[in-house]
Amino acid sequence: MERTLVNVQKAMRAAAVQTARWGVARMVQETAGRKVDATGQFKRAWKVVKFPGGAATANTSPYAAAVEAGRGPGRMPPVEAIEKWILDKGIRPRKPPTVSRREAMRALSKSHRITGDVTGGKQRKRIRANIKLHAKIYRSKPARTLRHANMIAAMALGIARKIGKKGTKPKWLLRDVLDEFRREAAKNYDAAVRRVARDPLGRPRRSA
Repeated sequence: MERTLVNVQKAMRAAAVQTARWGVARMVQETAGRKVDATGQFKRAWKVVKFPGGAATANTSPYAAAVEAGRGPGRMPPVEAIEKWILDKGIRPRKPPTVSRREAMRALSKSHRITGDVTGGKQRKRIRANIKLHAKIYRSKPARTLRHANMIAAMALGIARKIGKKGTKPKWLLRDVLDEFRREAAKNYDAAVRRVARDPLGRPRRSA
């Protein structure tokens, strides 16, 4: 009797693991179809989590609960996470774009424009030389990197504030496939019960 009970427990646990593995594949498919994962990280976070009584399909991402059930208003998400999302999504390039001399001159001309109060060719020449110098600095890699980082940080802060104010909508990835999980689990547990019924003691199979 004890051996039969052990065999039943073993068969039930195997059915749970089989269902959980099916669940991981199904949730990866569902995540890809919903387009909620810019980096692939959330999709890769679907795992089979085993425990003494069986196993379950779970997402190990720290944002899993927020993705599934949404996020209520009241608190901003981490700005750093939003910055990473902006880069991973391709909204802004990872590297700062290059700037042509004409673009730099145009960007600086308004703040360094020559007004009607300027008199004398030497003063005009000095101002033009100053604009060229600032344009060179504007085009440099450190300046471009700083502007690029500031632009991403400002965009991320704006998005984070909006999320903090309005929250996010739920995706209900798991909830929408729950019936499929139930059917798969029922099929696997039924097969396990039939195997135990055929061989209650779980005798090892003889090799041919």
